[in-house]
Amino acid sequence: DSALQDLERRGATSVIVCMADLPELTVHDIASVARQLDESDVVLVPDLLQRGTNLIAMKPATGLPSCLGHEDSLHRHHARARELGLRVSVQLSSGIGFDVDRPPDLERLRGR
Repeated sequence: DSALQDLERRGATSVIVCMADLPELTVHDIASVARQLDESDVVLVPDLLQRGTNLIAMKPATGLPSCLGHEDSLHRHHARARELGLRVSVQLSSGIGFDVDRPPDLERLRGR
């Protein structure tokens, strides 16, 4: 959150926070999220189990405090955004949804 505050101080009006363990992420996935952010204050993209949050896009850059690190972060982010009166979109994406958290995920990655 402090990094987002710094970005906002530097003039960022929106941000996309993306987890680093998304091997199937494409530029098209990011473009789709950016387009959705035109219609929403917050775009949440969950993991494949639809519990965790693999990507958050928001405007302003500090519009939503982070709930990352919790297994139910998607629910937490969504609830917090609604409490703040923000327009929230949840976007499903297999490219963003697949993250490498557990041994079966690594096996799936090796099988590509």
